[in-house]
Amino acid sequence: MVFEVGTGVGGVPTVPDVTDPTQAADYSCGVELALQALWTSRQSTGMPTDVEAWNEPDMTPGLTDPRRAAMLWYLAQTQANALRGSVTGLPAVSVAALTLGAPEKLAYLDAGHARLSTPQGSTYPGYYQSLYEIVHCAPGYGGCQEPGANPTAMPTDWAVHDYTDPTAPGAADLHEFVAALAQLTDRYAGGADANVWITESGVHLDSGTRQDANHPDGVSCHTAFGGDDTFGCLVNGNPVAQAHGAQAWRALMGVSVPTSHGAVRVTQLFWYQFALAAMTCTASEPCALANGVVYSSGQSLPILHSWDSAMVDSAGRPRASLCALVGRPAASCEGLSYAYADAHWVDWWQPMPAPCPAHFGAWVADSASSGVPNGQECYYSPAVPPE
Repeated sequence: MVFEVGTGVGGVPTVPDVTDPTQAADYSCGVELALQALWTSRQSTGMPTDVEAWNEPDMTPGLTDPRRAAMLWYLAQTQANALRGSVTGLPAVSVAALTLGAPEKLAYLDAGHARLSTPQGSTYPGYYQSLYEIVHCAPGYGGCQEPGANPTAMPTDWAVHDYTDPTAPGAADLHEFVAALAQLTDRYAGGADANVWITESGVHLDSGTRQDANHPDGVSCHTAFGGDDTFGCLVNGNPVAQAHGAQAWRALMGVSVPTSHGAVRVTQLFWYQFALAAMTCTASEPCALANGVVYSSGQSLPILHSWDSAMVDSAGRPRASLCALVGRPAASCEGLSYAYADAHWVDWWQPMPAPCPAHFGAWVADSASSGVPNGQECYYSPAVPPE
């Protein structure tokens, strides 16, 4: 379970500013209510006990200051500890820190000091140093308000998302992240064991990344569909590359770096996403597309979205990545190997200006007529567009 937005009830911002006591209390209340609801509904079948404090704070407006994101972990773990002390039978809940959007964003973890050669105490420390100060009751951070429930040690669980490595394919980014976390653990936490949860990962067919630790000099790749010299270009429409990426994804589970008294190792690994969404067009719920086209006879249309790392296409056909993961022959995974268009800025049923030429089952508007920067998007259809 991961928190990624507040309710906004009563005018409280959906992204809390933890320097405001009211907003900090609102976030803590949300954590308490969510855990209580889980306990009420799942105590007989087993309550989930792995929680993330916030989804990708490094990409969340209002949390790009690592200190604020670090405080969210502290508040969530404090609330989980307090609830366990007051609810009979409630299991221990581990709140993972960080949930970084990509492992190569080490500046957010350590304020740009990936090699730890700079002394602590910079004006704007990274997430790890901020959390260290909070846990140890440094003035001005707002920690240590609930003795008996406050965490008194650094987290044992850390979360990160990693699409660059499987798409590259490789493991260099995750190795650098785990190595940096191991150095920080040695420096601030006595070299104790720590776990890394990769809570999102997969082969990202429409990735725009151009450079990482796997390819420090970038990549050279051309596609007729846009995205030249990107990681997405390496795998889009390439089932063999997608299978290799799935194998690289599986290898991430073996990443481990020793510390002075243990190791930082990957203990959880999840693929995102399983299948692309689709919508069925029926007589009672017809799909009105652009240019006056209406589908109403049971056609299944992919729903447009801004992300494609699925193992199954919108028609339910497995892709090469799934075959590689489960050991099936490649010939049995004939799902569409091309990424669906990034059109999250327009509902797929809304009309788009012509021209809208066919492109692997899609109707794709050119940049000029779509009015979208770098746009080549319109909507998807399994049929050939009318002339």
